[in-house]
Amino acid sequence: MQSKLSPLEPINDSSFSYGSEGFIVSKVHRENASRLQELLHPDKIKGKVAQRHAREDARKLFTKYWLEAQHKHYDIGYKKSSTKDDLRITLETALANGQVNAVPSLILERERKLADKYRTLNDAHLAAQKNSQAEEFAKLDSPSAEANYSIDLFLSKYFLDDCGAPDKAKTPAPLPLPGLRSRLSLHMAAGRIPGLETYSGGSEPD
Repeated sequence: MQSKLSPLEPINDSSFSYGSEGFIVSKVHRENASRLQELLHPDKIKGKVAQRHAREDARKLFTKYWLEAQHKHYDIGYKKSSTKDDLRITLETALANGQVNAVPSLILERERKLADKYRTLNDAHLAAQKNSQAEEFAKLDSPSAEANYSIDLFLSKYFLDDCGAPDKAKTPAPLPLPGLRSRLSLHMAAGRIPGLETYSGGSEPD
């Protein structure tokens, strides 16, 4: 069976990284000003339930490395010797001063460069995987084996044109698939393509 395509591992620039989950610092995403306001000042939120949820989130998130990450996301200075409480105070001060209302341009530029580099490398990474899978697919000796390996490649080979639309000229007669492991998966994949139909027969389980 064909393995799923896996994205490239994140690429790094100092403590900043960019990968399939976006721009992060020490595996921590950037929180916007309104979210930081909720986490730092849950008592100011309307509604007891919402306040409780914010306190629970803050209790889980407020580690030293998470607070350091938010400082780096907004280029807020801090001492390496700062404690967790120190970092919370400087983040609260930055929030009050409007320092987190917008991401500094130098951080945005770093994010843009990392994102561009990652997309280029990831495109090549995914293309290499697709080529490898196509080579494996080409070695198979029957339509059933091909469908069992990759339904998408099977449908493309026998039933679709280069644009992914049904091409009845490719396989004008019904194509039997003895030994197909999952008829349900084939039906579902075909059902997502307008104009493509499948038919089941026999007593083999889905």
